[in-house]
Amino acid sequence: MKRALKLEQFKNKKGKWQARFVASNGKNLARSSDSYETQEALIEMLVDVLVEKHLPDIFKDAHGKWRWRYTKDGDTLIMATECYNNLRACIRCAKLVLEAMPEKLEAPKPEPVPEPVVPEPVVPEPVVPEPVVPEVIEETVAEEEPSTPAE
Repeated sequence: MKRALKLEQFKNKKGKWQARFVASNGKNLARSSDSYETQEALIEMLVDVLVEKHLPDIFKDAHGKWRWRYTKDGDTLIMATECYNNLRACIRCAKLVLEAMPEKLEAPKPEPVPEPVVPEPVVPEPVVPEPVVPEVIEETVAEEEPSTPAE
């Protein structure tokens, strides 16, 4: 079965994770209401909506247009990015979001990070000092002329 909406997980400009539901014509129909520090946290929220099969809150906005959102404990998890003149179209889109979620949500596996190459420590050759030879200081003694015996 071809899905009418495609679930996309992405990092926003602030580097946080969000989800959006895009129609086959490229139109963004729904999004996560919050951004998440990790992709795992985003997936946890999506799984919660999928597993709990939350009923959408359907309401009229300040302009009298129909909107929907999935909430839990008063917090909006996923919300429509479009408003609808027709209640039936609003409900249909909310259902399409649940149908767009895959059976199993997983974060893409990160590429393995290679272990850092740590060079073996270089052990310097022991420095053997050269033997110390004491410096011989020769004293020069002025030679005296031989003395002649006294007569």
